[in-house]
Amino acid sequence: MDERSLLAFLKEKRNGDPAYARAIEALEQAVSGGAAAPPGDAAGDVDMAGAEAMVPGALRAPQGEVDEFDRLCLWVDRSLDAYRYELSRVLYPIMVKLYVRLVGEGRIGDAARLLGRHRDRFAEAAGNACVRRIQEMKELAGMTERKHAGSEFARKIVETPFTVSLSEFPHRLLFSFLEGARLGAVLDVVNGGLSVVEEFSRPPLKMVDDDNFDAPVGDVGAELAQQAQSTNGQPVSLGRAPNCWEDRLDVVQQKAMKAYEERVKEHAEALKKAANSDVKPDPPKKPHEAPVILGERAEVGEEIAALINSAGTGWEEQVLRGIAHRARVAHDALPSCCFFTFVNTSHSLACAAVSPDARWLAGGFEDSTVRVFNLAQRADKALAQDATQAQRKAGLAESAGHAGTAMRGHTGPVFGVDLSPDGELAVSASADGTAALWSTELKCLAVRYESHTHPVWDAKFSPFGYYFATGSADTTAMLWTTDRKFPVRVFAGHQSDVDCVSWLPSAHLVATGSSDTSVRLWDVGSAGCVRVLAGVREPVTSLACSPDGLSVAAGCADGSIKVWDIRHSALLASLKGHRGAVWALGYAEGQGSVLASGGADSTVRLWHNPQAGDVPALADRDAGGKRDASKFLLRTWHTKSTHVYSLRFTWSNLLLGSGALTLPQRLV
Repeated sequence: MDERSLLAFLKEKRNGDPAYARAIEALEQAVSGGAAAPPGDAAGDVDMAGAEAMVPGALRAPQGEVDEFDRLCLWVDRSLDAYRYELSRVLYPIMVKLYVRLVGEGRIGDAARLLGRHRDRFAEAAGNACVRRIQEMKELAGMTERKHAGSEFARKIVETPFTVSLSEFPHRLLFSFLEGARLGAVLDVVNGGLSVVEEFSRPPLKMVDDDNFDAPVGDVGAELAQQAQSTNGQPVSLGRAPNCWEDRLDVVQQKAMKAYEERVKEHAEALKKAANSDVKPDPPKKPHEAPVILGERAEVGEEIAALINSAGTGWEEQVLRGIAHRARVAHDALPSCCFFTFVNTSHSLACAAVSPDARWLAGGFEDSTVRVFNLAQRADKALAQDATQAQRKAGLAESAGHAGTAMRGHTGPVFGVDLSPDGELAVSASADGTAALWSTELKCLAVRYESHTHPVWDAKFSPFGYYFATGSADTTAMLWTTDRKFPVRVFAGHQSDVDCVSWLPSAHLVATGSSDTSVRLWDVGSAGCVRVLAGVREPVTSLACSPDGLSVAAGCADGSIKVWDIRHSALLASLKGHRGAVWALGYAEGQGSVLASGGADSTVRLWHNPQAGDVPALADRDAGGKRDASKFLLRTWHTKSTHVYSLRFTWSNLLLGSGALTLPQRLV
C-alpha cells in the first residue's frame, strides 16, 4: 500500500489502540513531508512496515498474479448477496487467461499454484457440476511446459475475447475495485482478454436465471459471441411470404363476398317480381368467411417470389379450404392430436414425417430404406381392399400388415426424412453422405444428391416446395432444387455438424442448428449468414420457425427449448420440462400462439409461445422481473412409451405426431 492509502485505512479502523495512534502520527508526518521523528520517539518507533502489518492480508499490496487473483476472489466472496453471483462470473475467465499467460512466461509453478487453489471453486455452482469447465481445467492442467502455450487450445484462449455482461452497479463496483486495489495483472486481463459489457435497466443476474453458468473460455462459445456481435447487426426482412396462403384466401373470400352481394341484389329484384306470387325465391347463402391474419410481409428475391406465385397448382384449393376452417389454437383453446405409432421398430426407425395434408406418413430406417404409408387410403378400408393381385405381386400395394412401401436407394441408415407440401415427393438424408428424392405416388427413387462429403443428418422442403435444404456432418448445409443434381447454395460457417434444418415461412431464409451449440439463419439469395443465435449449452436437435416469421425455437440435447426473437437476436425464453433430448418441434398455424414439442422422454408438451402477443396470466413475470419458463407449459401428454420423432400442425390446426414404440427392457 502507498502511504496515503495506508493512512486512510488506519484512520477508518482506529479503535483507541495506542499503536494505531502512533502509526497514524508517523504516517501523517511522512505524507506532509514533515521531519522524521528522532530515534526513540513514540512516533518513530512505528515504521512503514509496522503500520502495514496492521492491515489485513487481503488488503495489502499484491505480490504477484496469484496473489492478485486471490484478493479479487476474496473481494467477490465478501460482496453483497445481490451482486455476488454476477460479479463471480468474471473470475473463471480471468483465472484461465492468467494461467495461460503464466505458462507462456515459463512460470509453471505459479500456474499450478493458481489452478490448484481455485480448481474446486469452478468445478461446481450451487451443487451443479460445471461439466464443460471441468473438462477445460483438465486441459489446462496438462499444459506443463512453456511450449504448450502455443497450442491451438491456448491460442483460442489468448486471442478470443470472453464476453461477460454485468448490470450497471456491479460493473461500476468491479472496475472501481480493480483500479483502487492496484491489481495490475488482473486489470490487464480484463481490459485485454475480456469484453465486459454493461447492461443498463436490468436487475443483477442470479444463477437460477443463467443458462450458461458453466461456460468455458477456450471453446467455440467465445467465438460465437464474437461472430454474433459482427453478424446480428445487419437488417433482415421478416414476416410472412408475400402472396402467402393467407393473402390468397383473402382474395378468394373477397370475390366470394362480391358474388354474394350480387346474388343478394338479384334476390331482392326477384322478390319484387314475385310479390304477388305464392312461390318465393330462396335467399342466397352467405359464404363462410374466415378471419385473415394480417401482419408483416417479408421482402423476398425474384426467384423466391416466382416460386411463391407458382406454388399451389393442383393443391391450392385444398390448402385454402383447410385454412378457411382452421381451428383456433391458443393457451385457452388447446389443439387435438393424432399420433401415429410405429410398432416393432424401436431399434430400426430413425426418423419420421407426416405431410401437411395428413395424407402421407414417411419413415427412415436403419436398414437404409424409406417407407411411405398412404394415410388417406388407410382411412378408407374399402379402397385398401381394392388393390389387385397384380399390384401385390409387383410390390406396389401395401400389405395387410401395414408395413408400408419400402423404397431402396441408400446404402446407409436414413436419419432424416420430409414430405413436400403437396405430398407428392419425399426427401431423405442418409449416413452414406447423400440425399435422395422419392415419388410417393410411384414409390420409387427419383434422384440422388451426392455433394456432401460426410453423413447427412437432416433434410427439409421449403414451405412452397421445389427447394429443400440439407444439413451434414461436414459442417455445411446445402440448398437444392428438385430439378438439379447439384446444390444451388452452400451455407458454410458452423464449427461442427449441422444436425437439423428448418425454413422460415417466407422461404427466403433457412435456419440451421448445430452441435457447435448455435443456430444460424441464412439468406437463400446470397448464401450469407444473417443471424447467429447463441445461448445454447448442448447440441441443437430440432428446429421450428413461427408462422409469422418473427421467432425461431430450438430443441436441445439437454431437454431445454430456446426461443429467440429473430429481428433483435434476443433469447426470449428457455423452456424446461423435458427429461431427454427434444427431437420434434412444431408451431400451430395462424397466430402461432402454441408450440408443441416431443422427444426422448416419450411426451408431447404444449407451450405458450413467448413471442405471442396475448401472454396469459400463467406466463406472468416472476418477482425478479424475468419470465418463469415453467409457467409457459400448457399441457403434457404422455405416450405409451413412444419416443416422439416428428410433430407438425395441419392447415386446419390438427396436431400430427409420430414415433416408435419403445417398451422398457425387463430383467429376466
